[in-house]
Amino acid sequence: MACMNVDWTPARRGLMLAGLIATLAGCGKEGFVRDSLVEDPGANAFLTQVGKQCGNLNVGTGTIAWLLQSQDDVYFVDLTSKLYFGDVARAKYADDLSAFYPVGDSSRAVECIVQQLPKPPE
Repeated sequence: MACMNVDWTPARRGLMLAGLIATLAGCGKEGFVRDSLVEDPGANAFLTQVGKQCGNLNVGTGTIAWLLQSQDDVYFVDLTSKLYFGDVARAKYADDLSAFYPVGDSSRAVECIVQQLPKPPE
């Protein structure tokens, strides 16, 4: 198969890049925190509540307050946001958190976080 000689003008490169980004953006629920976290005041309020009520509890070797503020470790915010949005079940959340932060017992922290979830409508 012969290589095609394509004229990669800036406009064509831009369209290719936009298409690639659009394709990657639709890679399913298991990706990183969705953009709606930034736009969803409920999600932000949930993470703030978790910080206030559970911030002094440890997950692994760090406190929840530290994990919420960390620029180096985004996994906690990502996974906790998925819990809020219903993208991960409570039991899977606890298992995933314990697997990623295997040091120590995080059960009190998980219980506290789950207690901060909004109550389902009756």
